[in-house]
Amino acid sequence: MMPPHTVAGKLDYLYQFSTEMRELRDWRDEHPEDVPHPIHPEPGGMIPWARTAREVLLWVRKPGQSPDKWTVAVSNGGIWRCDELFPVVEEFDCGAVEFLAGLVRGTIVSKVLAGDPENLVAPPMAARHLFQPVSEDDWWSMSTIPAGDG
Repeated sequence: MMPPHTVAGKLDYLYQFSTEMRELRDWRDEHPEDVPHPIHPEPGGMIPWARTAREVLLWVRKPGQSPDKWTVAVSNGGIWRCDELFPVVEEFDCGAVEFLAGLVRGTIVSKVLAGDPENLVAPPMAARHLFQPVSEDDWWSMSTIPAGDG
């Protein structure tokens, strides 16, 4: 998972959150069939909780319910329809911890996270393919946004 954006050298979760919410809302307004779920602050609206190096976003679904009923959705962030074979929002009937553990174990495979319909990540290569350490300097450089862009 990637770090949140920084603005003027400081982590800015609000900037990250509002950017991702705006992009998903804009896409849903133009393509309602691709995003059939409410988006926060609508009741039960999806909320972003992580992003990856490939501009893939992970969302919490059903947040109006008890947290043990929340599920995970994965979407292409910013590029939305990268391939006609991929869903814009891919859903998983599990919580965040179970989803991440499944990716590491290779028991959960995501078309959106794989990024290539011909090369879906399958066990046992999933963990080695998806999770790679990042140095602290790289972490900060990937998340920096110049002041005034938000």
